Amino acid sequence: MRYLAALALALATASTASSARAGVAAPEPNLARLVPANYRVLRVLHSRLSGQSEPEVVVTSVGPLNRYAQHPLDLQVFSWDAIAYRWNVIFDAQKTRHDSTPLIDPKAAVLIRQVAFARLYAAPRRQLVFSVSAYGGSGVVTQVFVVDFWSADARIAYRWADPSSSVAFRVAGSETTQALTVTGPYQAVVDPLSKPVRSYQFTVGLKDGFLQVLRDDRPWLGLFVTGTDASPSSSLGTPRSHLRVLGIITHSPASAVFHTGDVIVGLTAPRAAQNTDLLGPALIDKIAAQHAGDRISFAIHRGDKYLRLTLRLGSLIDPSGPSAAPTANPNFALV
Repeated sequence: MRYLAALALALATASTASSARAGVAAPEPNLARLVPANYRVLRVLHSRLSGQSEPEVVVTSVGPLNRYAQHPLDLQVFSWDAIAYRWNVIFDAQKTRHDSTPLIDPKAAVLIRQVAFARLYAAPRRQLVFSVSAYGGSGVVTQVFVVDFWSADARIAYRWADPSSSVAFRVAGSETTQALTVTGPYQAVVDPLSKPVRSYQFTVGLKDGFLQVLRDDRPWLGLFVTGTDASPSSSLGTPRSHLRVLGIITHSPASAVFHTGDVIVGLTAPRAAQNTDLLGPALIDKIAAQHAGDRISFAIHRGDKYLRLTLRLGSLIDPSGPSAAPTANPNFALV
């Protein structure tokens, strides 16, 4: 009986201590013990990512020169456990993988470009948004990640990648409803690799319970075209070439006014394309320079007739669109 009484007293004392601790503000995390060994803290941010009252702590850090001749970077999130009275690691970009690759590879030359927080879900918590550029022998790839923390469990809610370092994002909207807008380079099929036709923007937000692209300003016409002076040495045609319509995508903006065999000889549009040294017809670049929703007018030859066709451009994310920028084909271009 004495043993049971002593046990009950010990449990009551522990419960009282835990309750008292739970009501006390969390101490600052001991980052020297939490970040990887020999890493130096670069930046510390705070945000309520899991919805609990104590904000999570987000830390970026850099390590010493490793055997790959790189200074590895890391991004971690620490969450306060009031019961255990300690800070726990709930996200580590070096240890979290996507398609078997770490979000931040300690073996690669990496730059953490941006870190921000957004309220993209209808819930009392924010999401972590960050972008990372990785440099390698084949060039640079920049990725944008959205990480959601539900019950302190991290999951990748959205990911996007582009083979460029000219990528940026911003969070906009009210405190209760926000969206993520990403800006990147738009490379048309006739543009030199070092000279995209322009920058473009797309917006990511909540739709049907998932984060999806809601708007994309890249234009969509819905035509398969080739240059009228195409040759073995210039498969799509020269920059001065007119465009012959080879095919039309059903339900696309072009389907209402174009016919197969039409020849586009010019167009009037609100925006100009500035690129030179093009790899094909300049008319393709001029179409790419426009934005979704722009109204443009085409001058065409249809048999022995000269016509003017006017339409409003769609977006690459339209149901009839390819959803991603069309890639180069040796025999035609999709615009």
